[in-house]
Amino acid sequence: IMRYFYPEKVEQYKKNFVLPANNFPEFNRLEIAGFVEIFHDFDFNGNGTIDAVELKAAFQEMGHGATDKEIAGLMAQV
Repeated sequence: IMRYFYPEKVEQYKKNFVLPANNFPEFNRLEIAGFVEIFHDFDFNGNGTIDAVELKAAFQEMGHGATDKEIAGLMAQV
């Protein structure tokens, strides 16, 4: 999604991408890099967080409709 709305952010991200440290032993560094890439796909405005609007769009992009109440419940958990 990010690549459609913010193509300049994608190019900047690719230039600055560094394989992240592995603070989660259950995942290898390549898996973590994949998570980071997906996160950036849904962080539409590039501010380093995913807000309720972005989370709802992410659910829709993956084919899972979520109500505003469900999104608010998920946001309250983090």
